[in-house]
Amino acid sequence: MNDHLMETLSAFTDGEPVNPESLAKALADEDARDALLDFALIRAMAADDAAQPEDAHSSERWPQSPARRFHAGRRVAAAAAAVLLVGLGLSIGVWLEGRDAVSRHGPAALPAATREVRFTEGVDWFRKS
Repeated sequence: MNDHLMETLSAFTDGEPVNPESLAKALADEDARDALLDFALIRAMAADDAAQPEDAHSSERWPQSPARRFHAGRRVAAAAAAVLLVGLGLSIGVWLEGRDAVSRHGPAALPAATREVRFTEGVDWFRKS
């Protein structure tokens, strides 16, 4: 099969205008007919691949049913409730820690002295002039 036949079939598959005599010669060749089938198969696969992502995510093709919208709303509400509970827990924890800090450092929280330590000047410590 020569390259001119392949170019003719490729142009025909792409929808370009071709010489009818060249197309007839290409279709008469068995190898060229096999190539035409390959061109058509590749073109169909490319068309399916190009359309698939757009169609799969299209809201027109997959409209949300009321049940899906309801479940989506429940997920949003559950996430909002979880965030609210975490924030509330942190706020209560900070508030309780603040109250505990006051009770630990307030006058009532100091322990009673059990012994007294005395240092003698000149023996235990020295003054610098």
